[in-house]
Amino acid sequence: MPPEPPTPGDFSPNTAAEADAAQCFQPLSALKGLRFPTYEDYAEEARGFAVARNSAGRGCLSASVGTCGGLRFVLISDGYSYSANYFDAAGKLVAARMGSDVVSDGCDDGFHYGERLTCVEVTTTNYCAK
Repeated sequence: MPPEPPTPGDFSPNTAAEADAAQCFQPLSALKGLRFPTYEDYAEEARGFAVARNSAGRGCLSASVGTCGGLRFVLISDGYSYSANYFDAAGKLVAARMGSDVVSDGCDDGFHYGERLTCVEVTTTNYCAK
């Protein structure tokens, strides 16, 4: 499950749009409750999530790994909430995107943490399909 939505940090927005952007885009340090801080740990969590969902007959919506430019990502979604974590070549977390179909707080594409990404995600392994 994604962590709780962020609370705005120390910022002084000049406009409502800047306030919205500040809420939707937070520094990586604002991300709380991350249980799997390395690529290897989180990829293993995605594999386990897919096996557990499929074994229980609950279906697996999304549990995948791939690339996004020079980064690697892990995406997990249960259909209600999702988390996508992005890692550098050393396996260190550099960005994250999380959201839910219930709470968006005006952040239509979820909450973003860390680096602002412009890369295109390319899925290399979909664990739900196995």
